[in-house]
Amino acid sequence: MHIGTWLQRLANGTPEARQLLEQALVQLWPDALGIFEPFADEETLLAAGILPDASEVLQQQWLSSIAPIITQLNLPVPLERVSRAGVAEDRDRAEVLRSTVPARYGGRQGQHNADFADLWEQMTMVYRLDPQASW
Repeated sequence: MHIGTWLQRLANGTPEARQLLEQALVQLWPDALGIFEPFADEETLLAAGILPDASEVLQQQWLSSIAPIITQLNLPVPLERVSRAGVAEDRDRAEVLRSTVPARYGGRQGQHNADFADLWEQMTMVYRLDPQASW
């Protein structure tokens, strides 16, 4: 709800606000997809019930949740709907969303761009003040 509200506010705001939003979406889309990077031993964690769903499933859930907002606001997110056979037993074909640009993977192996360092500093600032504290 929070991101939906901000997307609407920026997309329907001034022309400059919309332009900056569109530029940010195009630039950061591969990074957003990178959150769902598959990782070693994912299958083991799924089989043990530690993970509820595979990275691919989580990505589809996320794409499905944001696609209506993106479509409604006519934002330039590179998504396409494709048919995939055999997704559900009771259907021959199921529609899924797929990005037309590749995800930027590597974060799980510590490969980050320079902007991430600033973000990481902000995200971990309070924890670093007192690592022994219970948050």
